[in-house]
Amino acid sequence: MPTMRAAYLTEPGRFEVREVARPEPGPDEALIRIARTGICGTDIHIFHGNYAADKLPLIPGHEFAGEIAEMGRDVEGWAVGDRVVSEQHTHACGCCRQCLTGNAFACASKRAPGYFVDGGFAEYIAMPAWLLHRIPDDLSFVEAA
Repeated sequence: MPTMRAAYLTEPGRFEVREVARPEPGPDEALIRIARTGICGTDIHIFHGNYAADKLPLIPGHEFAGEIAEMGRDVEGWAVGDRVVSEQHTHACGCCRQCLTGNAFACASKRAPGYFVDGGFAEYIAMPAWLLHRIPDDLSFVEAA
């Protein structure tokens, strides 16, 4: 099984770099090779234990940009090497009122990477292809993240 390095927040105020299994993309997911991950106010709160402390250890980072490294068998409209960012609605149910009205970000089932599930402080992340957006060629990974 391929591995990757990831920065785990093991307890408030303490990161640990670990060698872990690289995610495998599901049928409708793309595996993204992370190029850059931003740090926002939520990440600072998570670091200090003021948010999501019950989820530790965890790989933080929800503002990331990278390129597609691999795709699940059902993914269409994307290619390996495409530069992408992702919305954060992983695990949205697709059936509730919020999802059906185009507001999956408000779905009670959603689990955003970086504070509900492992995020972008890693070499790779698998994300549902429907959440991806292309990065224009003239925009850097730093700006996109």
